[in-house]
Amino acid sequence: MTLYSLVLFVHVIAVLGLCVVLSFEALSLFHLRRVSTTTEVRRWLEPVPGLPWVAMGSMLVIFFSGIYLAAQISAWSMAWPKMTIGALLLIAPLGAVTGRRMRAIRRACSDAKAINSELLSRLQDPFLKISLGIRIAVFLGIVLLMATKPELWASIIVVGISIILGLLSSVLCRALQPIVVRTREEYAKWRTRASGPIFGRSNAENKVASSGRRIPPSSA
Repeated sequence: MTLYSLVLFVHVIAVLGLCVVLSFEALSLFHLRRVSTTTEVRRWLEPVPGLPWVAMGSMLVIFFSGIYLAAQISAWSMAWPKMTIGALLLIAPLGAVTGRRMRAIRRACSDAKAINSELLSRLQDPFLKISLGIRIAVFLGIVLLMATKPELWASIIVVGISIILGLLSSVLCRALQPIVVRTREEYAKWRTRASGPIFGRSNAENKVASSGRRIPPSSA
């Protein structure tokens, strides 16, 4: 085993670690926008302890190991390693701002006994969704750059399209959220009607039907 293969292995592990962190952050944000109590807020603020440290460590490992690997294959004369470094430097500040806003939510939650207007506005902060969408899209764009190793303009287009897709995904999710909520409410009403008593039957017949027994035909 050479030093290059060892660093490459660590680099891949760090990439997988960052992928896991972004997945848990998406799960956390999904539930935080739908909580109804402060207990649920505390539960989903950090579903796995230490995730911010894993994200920070993964970013540093990816950054320095990527520099070493690119130098070993003499790739710095090409465009894609520089664009990859630039894309990583775009992810880092977005993650830092997101972390600061999450800490503000934690402080607001610790001071509140119930979800108030201030806490609700922080939970519904559109920046959290926009930041996550851009970081996921740019992360996938970085993986594409490392896999295809394109020229300068192709690298710029990949990163630019990743940013645009991240923004569009955030806007689309925000636009579809009222539709999803309305559909869920309509489905709940339908289930309530479907599980209720059947009109035209007596209470005794409805009880028999709910127990699964066959109702005898009426003698009338």
